[in-house]
Amino acid sequence: MKSIKNRIDEQVKQYLKDYGIKPGARIIAAWSGGTDSTAMLSILKNLDGFNFDITAAWYNHCLRDEADMLSEEQLVNRLAAEFEVHLVKGYAGKGVLKKMAQQESLSLEEAARNARYSFLEETLKTRNADFISLGHNLNDNTETMLMRIMQNAGLRGLSGIPEKRGVIIRPMCRLSRGEIEEYLDSVRLSFSTDRTNLENEFLRNRLRNKVIPAAREIFPVLDRSMYELSGKIKEQNDFIDNETVKRLKWTEDLGVWKIEQSIFYAQPLILRINSIFMILNRIGIGSRIRYKAIEQAVDGNFPGNGKTLLRTSSFEIAARSGYIFIQRLVNQAEKSYFIYLEPGMHRMFAGQSLTVYESDGYKNSEPPALNRMTVSSNGDLIIRSYREGDYIYTENGKKSVKKIFNEWKVVSADRSRLPLVESCGIIIAVAGKHLGYENRFSVDSNKNQCRKKILLIFNSDTETICE
Repeated sequence: MKSIKNRIDEQVKQYLKDYGIKPGARIIAAWSGGTDSTAMLSILKNLDGFNFDITAAWYNHCLRDEADMLSEEQLVNRLAAEFEVHLVKGYAGKGVLKKMAQQESLSLEEAARNARYSFLEETLKTRNADFISLGHNLNDNTETMLMRIMQNAGLRGLSGIPEKRGVIIRPMCRLSRGEIEEYLDSVRLSFSTDRTNLENEFLRNRLRNKVIPAAREIFPVLDRSMYELSGKIKEQNDFIDNETVKRLKWTEDLGVWKIEQSIFYAQPLILRINSIFMILNRIGIGSRIRYKAIEQAVDGNFPGNGKTLLRTSSFEIAARSGYIFIQRLVNQAEKSYFIYLEPGMHRMFAGQSLTVYESDGYKNSEPPALNRMTVSSNGDLIIRSYREGDYIYTENGKKSVKKIFNEWKVVSADRSRLPLVESCGIIIAVAGKHLGYENRFSVDSNKNQCRKKILLIFNSDTETICE
């Protein structure tokens, strides 16, 4: 009989083969120090014949007891040294996620998830890696599917956790939590236990701790059956996606997507809804969007002109001039922002993330120029949103930021999002590259006598979950 390690290695190798993940790939392993992610890190590190270049990424949401988090961080530090993997750590800042959840009308669980994904995506870029590896398993998939059923999700939500989405891979997705725990016991690995998983504040925890154990008593093969069901639903989703792309062709101009109403409403409702979700994925709406909301927006016949079908804090669907339009909006819950730049800070704002480093102390590989900006000053540094009357010094004197926006053809939805870097009351830079524009520096923003020099890394990429 094969050992648990050999059985798991075979399943993980099959997963890697199925998705074309080659030996030597550079992988960011999302690591909490807990059961699943510790097993994942150990398996990937020791998988014969693959020799992955692994960076472990640990994120502190600053939501738990400080003593618990310190103990977890110490364990992560020790195990990273034992595994001989590079370790990158991120911190949300105390109270930041609760404030973000309030500002963006999110649950605390969703705000925490978004912040962690943003940190992982930034780490992927700065480490020039190929994939982000997550430790989701069969049990997680069961929890997700049951949660979506209770929330009246559409087919996409009912398909469960995708085995792979873009750069995100889940090599443990075909393993049960029982198998993972047996593996950890066999290789004698320590791991941390998040006590909040035992609390029933979040819906997932209530399902995990109360509903699913009762269901497994009645139906012991629950997890495997839900996995097979998710596969069937994914096949149906693939067919619907292909039909949607063939029948509904949207065009894009300056960040606004449109399609003729006559073409749009000639198709079945399910294809209309799916096409909306596909466009929202294209424009990077990083939040959970209820199927019912989209269904109500595009149900029925021609809405006519000048009508808003759906408006949220991040996007709008409208009918004008015989077309259906979709465009991204500034987060209305945060119309302006003003942030002091402190090394070590990671902050979400207006649909973007910002990570701040001491320039000389930045030890990771150079991040792409698209996201990187180094600024320096003799005084305090801040970033803030645009205000009417703002200007920057150029070789030819003062120039209004509004004029720069016009020259860049900045769409209205982005004008309040583009960060301005200010020092001692003077704008020294405009950060636009991470949003597809340019970076502009004041002519005197990099004098040699400047004492403070810091590196800013921006990110506007988020994963959209369409349910």
